[in-house]
Amino acid sequence: MRYKKSHWIYDFERNEDYAFFNANNLTVIFSDEELLSLLNQFREPKTLDEILKLQMTDQETLLYLIEKEFLVPEIIDEKNLFLKKGSDLKDQLTNVQIKETTLNAMRIILTERCNYSCSYCFVMGQTEQHEKRDMSREDLFNAVDFLIENNKGGQINLQFFGGEPLLKYPLIVECMEYVNNCISTERIKEVEYSIATNGSLLTDEICEYFKKNELLVNLSIDGPKELHDFGRIYPNGDGTYADTIRGLELLKKHGNKVAILLTPTTENVNHISEIFRFIVTELKCKEVTINTPQPTENGWPVDPVILSNQIKEALLIAKEHNALIHSPATRVLVGLNKREPQILSCARLENSEEVTVSPEGLISYCIITWHVKDCLVSINDIHNTDLFNEWKYIDSYGLEKCFNCAAINVCGGPCALEKYYERKSFRHDNDRCKFYQDFIKWAVWN
Repeated sequence: MRYKKSHWIYDFERNEDYAFFNANNLTVIFSDEELLSLLNQFREPKTLDEILKLQMTDQETLLYLIEKEFLVPEIIDEKNLFLKKGSDLKDQLTNVQIKETTLNAMRIILTERCNYSCSYCFVMGQTEQHEKRDMSREDLFNAVDFLIENNKGGQINLQFFGGEPLLKYPLIVECMEYVNNCISTERIKEVEYSIATNGSLLTDEICEYFKKNELLVNLSIDGPKELHDFGRIYPNGDGTYADTIRGLELLKKHGNKVAILLTPTTENVNHISEIFRFIVTELKCKEVTINTPQPTENGWPVDPVILSNQIKEALLIAKEHNALIHSPATRVLVGLNKREPQILSCARLENSEEVTVSPEGLISYCIITWHVKDCLVSINDIHNTDLFNEWKYIDSYGLEKCFNCAAINVCGGPCALEKYYERKSFRHDNDRCKFYQDFIKWAVWN
């Protein structure tokens, strides 16, 4: 039998050493130029005996390369296998109806209003065409009841979001008391609460209540005062840093669980690693999420390669200070560490699904947008529509244009929202590609 070098093999050089990466099964072999020369012998199919006669290696090494699929039989059509894998995955997922899928997590948009007027807020962009809306008590409890009924005896996750959700704090309390009562009456087993807030409206009373209910507070901070205040401002143009830090100090005072949300912008993307160090060392917060840039019809709002390089630096800082960092690169590291492809939707894990509830009580299958009518459905109609499958599992993985990408099995291809914009504008979003193609070259070494 003749063997050939797998299409999926990439070699990344560093200081005259090589990391040989199988992008299909996420295996990495660290070696030198001798292995590079050996693999290059198989650019044209050869038998093992032909190579052994050249005395370039031994049979054990060749069998290892075959086992790890660095060498594959000549007859294998890797491109067709890749395209079929994507087709099979779509068929598998679209055959799972919404009623068979556990919707156990909701991001609830309590209000689109905010006391800040941040220049880069994606919610602001979604509300330009209409007056900012508040969620009614009826719609909130209808959504929560739906979640509870679909998870009887199980666990649910509720995140309060906005706008600034603390503008609706009394409704948050009413909702949490209701859910807590459902736990005491054994309708559900447990709940995880979280909130995304700018922190300016926090009080001792609010912090005490959140502490009592073990609610995770995701606090938006975009760096030291000069960087934070560049974009995170009040409607009158004043900076918000002092009020956000006052909120952080209150949370620390009451022992709340806190994670920092850091949003990359055109103004701060060159300083992300510095900001991360500031958060960890000066603000003493050891858990930080670097938000994934939100796709638009024009791509990402920040340079993807700059963001990739800044996240690399931030990860080294996190290791130095024993801090935890979440970012768009996390799926790469998880995939490489576990040797498990990360190719499903950002909001899906096995048969578990996270959705967003819009201020008018509609379900959005995209967790960061609720203005696209094509991905909105009434809760009452959720079991009687194909929108779930049409939105979440449109072609993303297994695209022919992704066949030559080293990052395809940790990126998974464009997300549903990116595909939606591509269908509208006929523009392929290369920013996501550039980010993951750059980051994977670093990640295999680390």
